[in-house]
Amino acid sequence: MLLAETPLEQAQVRVTPKRILGTFAAVPLANLIKDIPGLRDKLPEPFDVVDHMSNVGYGLYPGYIIGSIAAKLSIFRQKRELIKPRSYVDEERTKSAMLVAGLAVGSILNAAVETRYGLSLFGDYKVSQSTPDLIDFAYGVTATGLAAVALPELHQQTTSSQYTNYE
Repeated sequence: MLLAETPLEQAQVRVTPKRILGTFAAVPLANLIKDIPGLRDKLPEPFDVVDHMSNVGYGLYPGYIIGSIAAKLSIFRQKRELIKPRSYVDEERTKSAMLVAGLAVGSILNAAVETRYGLSLFGDYKVSQSTPDLIDFAYGVTATGLAAVALPELHQQTTSSQYTNYE
């Protein structure tokens, strides 16, 4: 069933342990793939995805969490609209809120580790040993935004009365 066909009162966002662990596992997996000899620097710089795998991996978990929160808030607001009440979920509005929230959080997090100003804030921490890179910034923000839209599970809550036989 499409999200747009879901009655607003039954719309629900599910945060599952499997997806949380999966997004956490993306970071070490991305670092392992990145360190395989001969995979990096095969393509020109903006297209060398393997070189930027860790930025993508680090963007998945925050994207998943912020996307789930944004979806919950969007559905909550739609349920309480007074001017133009709806009976079904506005899918475009919900997905837009998830994308904007993911891009905003991705920008903030990546600004801390991919800009000179952000790196100067951390002093002698490990993150400050990174080099500011605009392409890494773009990969990280894009991954967080896409994860915010694609990973959260939006579904229709089933009621117990649907399974009750009164005959």
